[in-house]
Amino acid sequence: MNKKQISQPMLAGLAVNFILRSSFTMKNGEHPIVLKIRYLDERKEINTGLSVAAEYWLPRIGLVDHQLKTALSINQELYNIRQQVETLFIKMKQDLGDFRLSELVERLKGRQEPPQSILEYVELKMQDLKAGIGVDIAKTTFYKYNRTANYLKEYIFLQTGLKNLPVSRIDKTFLEGFFKYLRVTKKNSF
Repeated sequence: MNKKQISQPMLAGLAVNFILRSSFTMKNGEHPIVLKIRYLDERKEINTGLSVAAEYWLPRIGLVDHQLKTALSINQELYNIRQQVETLFIKMKQDLGDFRLSELVERLKGRQEPPQSILEYVELKMQDLKAGIGVDIAKTTFYKYNRTANYLKEYIFLQTGLKNLPVSRIDKTFLEGFFKYLRVTKKNSF
C-alpha cells in the first residue's frame, strides 16, 4: 500500500484545486493561479503568487502545459503547495479533530495565534517553568508539573482519541473529568 492510499481517509471532505483567475490580467499579460480549497461547506481561494498566460493553462487538470519553458518549475511549485495543504490538513485532523477551513487557511498563511491547542499552551508554560528552576520553583516542583502535563496528554487521548484539543474545547466538564482522572486513576491528591 502506498502513501497516497494510506492518507486518503484522512483527507475525506477536503478538495484542493488550482484555477486560473482569467478575469484579472497582470502587467506581464499573465493571469494569477489561485489555490481553491473546499472543506465541508466552506470554500476559500488563496493567491499562489504564480501566474501564466491563459493559452498555457490546462483547466481540467489545473496545471501548466509542458510546452511552456517554465512549466516544470511552476507545476512543481503547485505540487508543493498541494502537499503542504494536505500535510497540514492531516496534522490538524489528528491534533484538533474538527476545525474550520478558516483555521487551516490562517495556518497556511503563517498567521497562527499561539496557543491554538491546550498542549501547545501547556508546552509554553512548561518552558517558562523550566527556566524558573532554582529561581522561583524547585526542581521537584517542575517534575510534578511535568508529570501532570503527561497525565493531561494521556487523558485527552483516552477521552477523545485525539492527540490534542483546541483551547476552545476545554470547559468545566473537561476539567472536572481531568481532576477526577488525577485523583482516582492516577492516585494524585491536591
